[in-house]
Amino acid sequence: MITGYRNHRDALAVFGRNVRHEAEAHHWRYEVVSAKDEGMLLYLRKTHFVEPADAVIEWNAGSLDALVASQQKAAVLMNELKGDAIAQSEPNQRQKHQQGSGYVLITR
Repeated sequence: MITGYRNHRDALAVFGRNVRHEAEAHHWRYEVVSAKDEGMLLYLRKTHFVEPADAVIEWNAGSLDALVASQQKAAVLMNELKGDAIAQSEPNQRQKHQQGSGYVLITR
């Protein structure tokens, strides 16, 4: 447990909590783009992932205010999202190395 704390194994939980608080404060409608880390659904209190193509359709239709995606998928999504999409939150370097891929919050 101590090494987990030192290595920031709770980074996904903290990231998820921060996203939930931001979404609640701004009344954002958000989804989570499919990822290998199923725990992300738990941290974001979502019941399912959306496929990248569906996320783009919903975003471009104005149905979503924010998306959570891995850095890799976010780079591709950003090119397809209409409007001023901003990668607002980026995980710290320790989370990137531990999870293999960090997550970002994309907002309008």
